[in-house]
Amino acid sequence: MAFLQERDTVVTVQLEIAETDSARQRGMMQRAGFPTERSAMLFPFGREEPRSFWMANTPVALDLFFVDADSQIVSISKYARPYSDEQIRSEGAAKYVVETPAGFADRHGLLEGDRVRWRRTD
Repeated sequence: MAFLQERDTVVTVQLEIAETDSARQRGMMQRAGFPTERSAMLFPFGREEPRSFWMANTPVALDLFFVDADSQIVSISKYARPYSDEQIRSEGAAKYVVETPAGFADRHGLLEGDRVRWRRTD
Protein backbone atom coordinates (compact mmCIF):
# COMPACT_ATOMS: atom_id res chain seq x y z
CA MET A 1 0.00 0.00 0.00
CA ALA A 2 1.12 3.55 -0.51
CA PHE A 3 -0.16 6.93 0.55
CA LEU A 4 0.19 9.19 -2.49
CA GLN A 5 0.39 12.83 -1.64
CA GLU A 6 -0.48 15.75 -3.89
CA ARG A 7 3.17 16.82 -3.69
CA ASP A 8 4.39 13.65 -5.49
CA THR A 9 5.60 12.07 -2.27
CA VAL A 10 4.91 8.38 -1.73
CA VAL A 11 4.77 6.79 1.72
CA THR A 12 4.71 3.00 1.56
CA VAL A 13 3.30 0.80 4.34
CA GLN A 14 2.65 -2.89 4.94
CA LEU A 15 -1.11 -3.34 4.98
CA GLU A 16 -3.35 -5.73 6.87
CA ILE A 17 -6.86 -5.88 5.40
CA ALA A 18 -9.87 -6.31 7.70
CA GLU A 19 -12.01 -8.00 5.05
CA THR A 20 -14.67 -9.76 7.11
CA ASP A 21 -17.33 -8.25 9.36
CA SER A 22 -15.63 -9.91 12.33
CA ALA A 23 -12.20 -8.49 11.43
CA ARG A 24 -13.70 -5.01 10.89
CA GLN A 25 -15.44 -5.14 14.30
CA ARG A 26 -12.26 -6.31 16.01
CA GLY A 27 -9.80 -4.01 14.26
CA MET A 28 -6.92 -3.16 16.60
CA MET A 29 -8.83 -4.11 19.76
CA GLN A 30 -6.68 -5.90 22.34
CA ARG A 31 -3.57 -5.62 20.17
CA ALA A 32 -0.40 -4.14 21.58
CA GLY A 33 0.34 -2.29 18.36
CA PHE A 34 1.40 -2.67 14.75
CA PRO A 35 4.38 -4.79 13.70
CA THR A 36 6.25 -1.64 12.57
CA GLU A 37 5.76 2.11 12.29
CA ARG A 38 5.18 1.48 8.58
CA SER A 39 2.23 -0.87 9.14
CA ALA A 40 -1.46 -0.08 8.71
CA MET A 41 -4.89 -1.71 8.75
CA LEU A 42 -7.38 -1.16 5.91
CA PHE A 43 -11.14 -1.43 6.48
CA PRO A 44 -12.97 -1.74 3.14
CA PHE A 45 -16.74 -1.26 3.11
CA GLY A 46 -19.33 -2.03 0.44
CA ARG A 47 -20.76 1.49 0.28
CA GLU A 48 -19.44 5.00 0.56
CA GLU A 49 -21.19 6.70 3.50
CA PRO A 50 -20.35 8.61 6.69
CA ARG A 51 -18.28 6.33 8.95
CA SER A 52 -17.88 6.15 12.70
CA PHE A 53 -15.19 4.29 14.68
CA TRP A 54 -14.32 4.09 18.37
CA MET A 55 -11.32 3.05 20.43
CA ALA A 56 -12.97 0.85 23.09
CA ASN A 57 -10.66 -2.05 23.98
CA THR A 58 -7.92 -0.57 21.79
CA PRO A 59 -4.78 -0.08 23.90
CA VAL A 60 -2.76 1.98 21.39
CA ALA A 61 -3.30 5.49 20.01
CA LEU A 62 -4.10 5.60 16.30
CA ASP A 63 -4.43 7.95 13.35
CA LEU A 64 -7.57 7.18 11.30
CA PHE A 65 -7.83 8.15 7.63
CA PHE A 66 -11.32 8.22 6.13
CA VAL A 67 -11.05 7.64 2.36
CA ASP A 68 -13.71 8.04 -0.31
CA ALA A 69 -14.40 5.73 -3.29
CA ASP A 70 -12.02 7.81 -5.44
CA SER A 71 -9.14 7.13 -3.01
CA GLN A 72 -9.08 10.66 -1.63
CA ILE A 73 -8.65 11.24 2.11
CA VAL A 74 -11.80 13.08 3.21
CA SER A 75 -10.80 13.44 6.87
CA ILE A 76 -8.11 12.43 9.34
CA SER A 77 -8.53 11.81 13.05
CA LYS A 78 -5.09 12.10 14.66
CA TYR A 79 -3.94 10.60 17.95
CA ALA A 80 -7.21 8.79 18.71
CA ARG A 81 -7.22 8.10 22.45
CA PRO A 82 -6.86 4.48 23.61
CA TYR A 83 -9.86 2.86 25.32
CA SER A 84 -12.13 5.80 24.50
CA ASP A 85 -15.87 5.24 23.94
CA GLU A 86 -16.07 8.53 22.02
CA GLN A 87 -17.26 8.16 18.41
CA ILE A 88 -14.72 9.20 15.78
CA ARG A 89 -16.72 10.34 12.77
CA SER A 90 -15.68 10.99 9.20
CA GLU A 91 -16.20 14.50 7.88
CA GLY A 92 -17.63 13.12 4.66
CA ALA A 93 -18.67 9.89 3.04
CA ALA A 94 -15.98 7.20 3.15
CA LYS A 95 -15.71 3.77 1.58
CA TYR A 96 -12.46 2.90 3.35
CA VAL A 97 -10.80 3.60 6.66
CA VAL A 98 -7.07 3.20 7.24
CA GLU A 99 -5.62 2.96 10.75
CA THR A 100 -1.95 3.67 11.43
CA PRO A 101 0.14 4.22 14.55
CA ALA A 102 -0.58 7.63 16.11
CA GLY A 103 1.56 10.41 14.67
CA PHE A 104 1.81 8.81 11.22
CA ALA A 105 -0.08 11.66 9.52
CA ASP A 106 2.13 14.30 11.12
CA ARG A 107 5.40 12.42 10.50
CA HIS A 108 4.62 12.07 6.80
CA GLY A 109 2.76 15.34 6.21
CA LEU A 110 -0.45 13.62 5.12
CA LEU A 111 -3.47 15.88 4.66
CA GLU A 112 -7.11 15.74 3.63
CA GLY A 113 -7.20 15.66 -0.15
CA ASP A 114 -4.16 13.39 -0.45
CA ARG A 115 -4.68 10.05 -2.18
CA VAL A 116 -4.37 6.47 -0.94
CA ARG A 117 -3.66 3.53 -3.23
CA TRP A 118 -3.11 -0.13 -2.38
CA ARG A 119 -2.49 -3.40 -4.11
CA ARG A 120 -2.38 -7.01 -3.02
CA THR A 121 0.99 -8.66 -3.10
CA ASP A 122 0.03 -12.13 -1.82
